[in-house]
Amino acid sequence: MLHGLLLPALALALLPAPAVPAAVATAGPAATGEAVRAAPGHCDGAVRSGTAWQASCRALPRLPGDAGPRALAERVRALLPLPAPMGADDRAVAAGARLELRPAADARREVRVGASARGHRVTVAAVPRRARWEMGDGTVVTCEIPDGDCAHTYTGPSEHEPEGAYSVTAALSWEVRWWDGLGNGGVLDPLVTDRTRVVRVRDIDAQLR
Repeated sequence: MLHGLLLPALALALLPAPAVPAAVATAGPAATGEAVRAAPGHCDGAVRSGTAWQASCRALPRLPGDAGPRALAERVRALLPLPAPMGADDRAVAAGARLELRPAADARREVRVGASARGHRVTVAAVPRRARWEMGDGTVVTCEIPDGDCAHTYTGPSEHEPEGAYSVTAALSWEVRWWDGLGNGGVLDPLVTDRTRVVRVRDIDAQLR
């Protein structure tokens, strides 16, 4: 089985731009320091504080004077600390064995961030909807989250592949929505997180002979 990271909750604080005060904090599970650093280039590490992770992130890009709540939501969308779909460690499996495909625990949960700027207060939430697995042997498996039952079986060992292993890539599609508590809200462009790991497939029967 491909195991992902077990990730603690994170409290995220965004440093404000001088002309655009903003305070942003997660209100749900997010990511470990590794996953924060793997986010789209906005967060610089994380520091453990009690049971939470706190990260300092670059300020929201400057908002025009007439910017509305949706413009703020678009800025927050770019800063969402989405966790990676799976861990990065290499794995070994047996040829012919059923390999379950499941994203990491926190990659199956909503990530929610709130922000204030120019008198607006918005919340942006990302929910994982679909996982796409490229198994390295030409097979592509697509799974719905959370109900999809996904698995793959390698029919032979990977010893003849480059570096003796299959390169497996998982891509997770996130649905993104926003609201401001005043009746405004809607859908933003989806986000995709991905990660590639190595899976070595062994022929157990050959090793036992």
